[in-house]
Amino acid sequence: MKTICLKVISTLVAVFVAVAGYSQKSFSLEAARSYAAQNNPAVKIAQKDYEISKTQYTQALSYGLPQISGSLGYNFNVQPQVFLLPDFQNPGSGEFVQLEASPPTTFSAGVSGSMTLLDGSYIMGIKAGQTFKLYSADQQKNEELKVKQAVTQAYYQVIILKENIKVLENTITNLEQVKKETDAYIKEGFRENLDGEQIKLNVDITKNTLIKTRTQAEMAERGLKLQMGYPVNEPIELTDDFSTLKGDAAEDYILNAQSGQFDVKQNINVRLMERLVMLNKQNRDLEMTKSFPSLRAFANYSYNGFSNDKRQPVLFGNNNTFYNGGTIVGFSLNVPIFSSLNRYSAFKKAGLDWKKTEIQKTQVEEGLKAQYENTIANYKNTWETLQNDISNLALAEKIRSTNRIKFQEGLINSFELTNAESQYLQALSAYYNTLYTLSLHKLEFDLITNRL
Repeated sequence: MKTICLKVISTLVAVFVAVAGYSQKSFSLEAARSYAAQNNPAVKIAQKDYEISKTQYTQALSYGLPQISGSLGYNFNVQPQVFLLPDFQNPGSGEFVQLEASPPTTFSAGVSGSMTLLDGSYIMGIKAGQTFKLYSADQQKNEELKVKQAVTQAYYQVIILKENIKVLENTITNLEQVKKETDAYIKEGFRENLDGEQIKLNVDITKNTLIKTRTQAEMAERGLKLQMGYPVNEPIELTDDFSTLKGDAAEDYILNAQSGQFDVKQNINVRLMERLVMLNKQNRDLEMTKSFPSLRAFANYSYNGFSNDKRQPVLFGNNNTFYNGGTIVGFSLNVPIFSSLNRYSAFKKAGLDWKKTEIQKTQVEEGLKAQYENTIANYKNTWETLQNDISNLALAEKIRSTNRIKFQEGLINSFELTNAESQYLQALSAYYNTLYTLSLHKLEFDLITNRL
């Protein structure tokens, strides 16, 4: 009975694992972003850096807290050192007496403690450590945003290529049907051989395009897996389709965005620069406090013992002698006096680094303001281009359909038919490229305005 229960439990566990593994292979866009935020190597490294910063902060904080250590020592003098002294009992003999310098066995135990009472560099170091911890947290957030942006770009690229593959496959199917009908007309003498050859050429060109597009889709899918931190050799299914991209591309909040509405302080890059400015300012203050006195308190206590009996070492015999080694309590004051301009130079350099990062922060802010304006302009221009591409695609589809009917009725030749097919594929390619570009501009706007 017990064996049967174990087998049932093992089977259930295997089923749950299989279901969990299967569920991991299907991703919507949002699920792909979330997966990447947890599994992308760059994000993992940023997470470790944040954990390291917290550990470093704890380490720096512990420096000013009480430090207690203990010591324990045991010596067994196999052949003790001896001193040669004159034989005072026989002063005129000229002989010497050997006197052992230490007992055969000795024992010592001690406890010491210290604590920082006043140290300006310690206080500023703790503040800088706290700021660096916040800086590392923002770095992790920034890395997650960049990964989400990269995953979204790769996801869009894959679904566009897969949609293009569907259109090309459908086009090839239709052209092959037209080729079959044309061959029948040629056999009956209603069409020239050139018409069939022209259509066959168009079919072969479209097939080559399909092969290239499939290869691009496979490469794009591998790129998506890399960005997500997903195993490259494992299959993956994207549940969002082309309609998702079309729906995400059109955003009124970008079309209606006005100049001067951008709060640059909300951008993650500005927050990082603000943290960096604060770090450099605190580093300057840290260099300044190195000229201030520091005060530490300390205490030591020791306890010793020895034995003169080699056969019964100390702690293991009865003829032992133990005594208090002493207790010391005191203070240590360190007053920096003169460093030959070393501390002054370090303080001045830290101040220059602080000013430099303030300039860099201003540069980042102005760059983001320009990027905000440019992104709005690019989005609006691309949006207008997309409307033209949609109209051109509808017109090309209409011409293609009309020419197919005319060709079947013998009103046009194969050149006009294949030309209409080429125009349609060109219009479709332009539409896909513009839609993808519009999506990239939207991503850029969302990243700048902290919407991603």
